[in-house]
Amino acid sequence: MFESLNRKRTIMENVDTEGMEFKKLRDVTNTTVQCKGFFFTKNRFTGERQVVVVTDTCLLNMPARAVAQFEKIEETPKMLEAVLEGKLRIEIHDEVKTRQGATIQYELKG
Repeated sequence: MFESLNRKRTIMENVDTEGMEFKKLRDVTNTTVQCKGFFFTKNRFTGERQVVVVTDTCLLNMPARAVAQFEKIEETPKMLEAVLEGKLRIEIHDEVKTRQGATIQYELKG
C-alpha cells in the first residue's frame, strides 16, 4: 500500500555526481550524450520543477519541456529500468529560432 511513497532510484549505481559541472544544452549542441540517470530540482525563484540529466562527464540542465518526459520515464518501470541499464541516449541538435526566442532541439533515443 505504501510502496508508492518509496523513493525511486533514478541514477545508475556507482555513478558519482560529486564535483560534476552543470551545463546547458546550448553547451553541448550537435552531440549525443549517454544518460546515466536523472533527478529533479526546484527553481528557487519560480518554484517550477526542473530536470537534470546525469551524463558521463557533466550534469545537463534540461529545458522545462523535458520535465513531463522524465516524469513519464520515472512513472514507467520499464522505461526507468532502461535508463538504469544505460539504454537512453539524448541527441542534441542545433538551436532553432522560435517566437519566444530560441530553443535547442533534442531527441530521446534508446
